[in-house]
Amino acid sequence: MSAQPAAEATPSRPGVDAPQWDPARNTYIQWDPELGEWMEWSEAAGRWIPISQ
Repeated sequence: MSAQPAAEATPSRPGVDAPQWDPARNTYIQWDPELGEWMEWSEAAGRWIPISQ
């Protein structure tokens, strides 16, 4: 029986795999692959909203 190869860790991609702080917007941003656009956290709404263009 041979040893299983170790699983390679996938490096984190800030803003894609996890929210990233955006000092210009003073909030967190994150890429939403389902919508194909960047989202920002809205404290007022308590949810992710599309970044205004």
